[in-house]
Amino acid sequence: MQFAQPNRKTARLQVSVSKEELFYAIIWAKQNAAHLNDLFCDHQILSLFYEDLAENREEVFCQVQEFLGVEPGPLTVRLIKQNPEPLPELLENYDELLAEYRYSKHAWMFR
Repeated sequence: MQFAQPNRKTARLQVSVSKEELFYAIIWAKQNAAHLNDLFCDHQILSLFYEDLAENREEVFCQVQEFLGVEPGPLTVRLIKQNPEPLPELLENYDELLAEYRYSKHAWMFR
């Protein structure tokens, strides 16, 4: 992973990730997910997706509370997205990686 000079538009550093680094990161994430699924195969699991939480926070919080068997109530979160910029502004070689993964099952990562 390499860092580039700050993007004039965002004044943030951009990161460059090689195709190989991304490939191995995807494999690592899949292996970890499989391991955790095996580890907790005898337990109930609630799968959550960041996008759902970002778009429908209250609904997802209700699902979580229901899953945990607790009385639904308002929840407060003070966290903010650390990188609100679009991925092309943060990833220096976005176009290169998009071209590599555009027609793969991992294309969703670039939307």
